[in-house]
Amino acid sequence: ICKKEMKRLEEQYKQQIQTIESKHNANIAEVRSLLSSQKKVGERWKEEMFELTEKFDKRLREALNQNKQLRTKVQQLEADLESKTKEAEENKELAEIYKTRLTKTEKKMKHELSREEDSYIEITFPFSPL
Repeated sequence: ICKKEMKRLEEQYKQQIQTIESKHNANIAEVRSLLSSQKKVGERWKEEMFELTEKFDKRLREALNQNKQLRTKVQQLEADLESKTKEAEENKELAEIYKTRLTKTEKKMKHELSREEDSYIEITFPFSPL
């Protein structure tokens, strides 16, 4: 192979190398750009996740606190219900006792009234002409 041919091949290889290097540099620049964009998106997602986590944690704490308050309220209401039920039972028993006493008193009064009527009748008979 002659020198001209070698020089031509050498020039051809140089051009191919330059083309390849140029493409390589363009690819590297594109990859860097993509990595930079990906990093920005990743950071933005990280910030958003942090904010969402904070919001979730806040809502969770509020829900847990509300749940605790509601449990306390339920316990208080259950205690009140038990107390009021006991009080109602006691009042029912007292009402039964008073009812029994009232019934006895009514019977005694009817009996006394009946006796008074009978005695009145007995008293009035002697004064009536026979």
